[in-house]
Amino acid sequence: MTITTPPTHFDVIVVGGGNAALVSALSAHQSGARVAIFEAAPQAERGGNSRFSSGIFRIPHDGLTSVTPLLDPISLDDVKYCRMAPYTAETYRGDLHRTSKGQGDREQIAVMLEQAMDTVSWMKDTLGVRWQLPLGKFFDRENIIRAQGVVDLPPWDTIMAIGEGTGLMKALWAAVERTDIAIFHASPVSDLILDGDSIRGVRVRQRQATVSFLAEQVILGCGGFEASARLRRQYLGEGWDLVSLRGSRFNTGTLMEKAVAAGAGVAGHFGGCHATPHDLHAPKVLSPADTDSMSRYSFPYSVMVNVEGRRFLDEGENHFSLTYAKTGA
Repeated sequence: MTITTPPTHFDVIVVGGGNAALVSALSAHQSGARVAIFEAAPQAERGGNSRFSSGIFRIPHDGLTSVTPLLDPISLDDVKYCRMAPYTAETYRGDLHRTSKGQGDREQIAVMLEQAMDTVSWMKDTLGVRWQLPLGKFFDRENIIRAQGVVDLPPWDTIMAIGEGTGLMKALWAAVERTDIAIFHASPVSDLILDGDSIRGVRVRQRQATVSFLAEQVILGCGGFEASARLRRQYLGEGWDLVSLRGSRFNTGTLMEKAVAAGAGVAGHFGGCHATPHDLHAPKVLSPADTDSMSRYSFPYSVMVNVEGRRFLDEGENHFSLTYAKTGA
């Protein structure tokens, strides 16, 4: 529901328009809360970084037979061309520990591992997200079907939204629009309203004016600072202000800085980031139509050198989907 003359008080305000923001808003609404979503992007560009992703979800599972019930009927035919080994919670935990060099929050990881399967089931059954196996993402699907072959899918890349990130966000926004959640597009939140050590609302830029909205709870699902050259240079170092942006141009880090200044706890690795290898000719800022098309995942089959002709990583350290996020710039 898009509001023209909006109320100014809600139970829950969600800032952002990607996957994390929308599932938070929908969960709160399902619990009976009056919810508003403030999305900085106009409607045509909504979806956050999730829109630019491949829409793949990693969940612990017991193998292909335990994953099949999640799949959309239109994609069930792919099952006969695939094998998928189990991906246990302990294996997943180990991958997270190794990839983050032990920096992951153990309590949050435990909650995620326990609730992952139920969450993607809820997204399918209640929100209308349509899942498929990522066969066509990693292999030439048409050739495999033509040859009646069978391939081993990486068990950690368990399911993928039909339509990848674009399809994921289309489904989630459709779920939001089936409710009475108030939606505010082109409404960047510029500040937080504080009452002592509590956040009581947000200030929003709308049509050359700043409007205040109050709420019992404020959820920030508005991404990091990847669209800010200044903050990339500040936190990531020399040269990061010059890289191309794979993601939403609206993720400027404004609310991250405001929240930290208000006393919010800080977590994560501010000196590192998720950076996918990119096409050399990718535009400086991707358009919503580019989505994941500019990502380049075939680096394990190459020798990569920098501008000085020096190798700078082990291209074959592991399966590309376990190493790509630290490989790009």
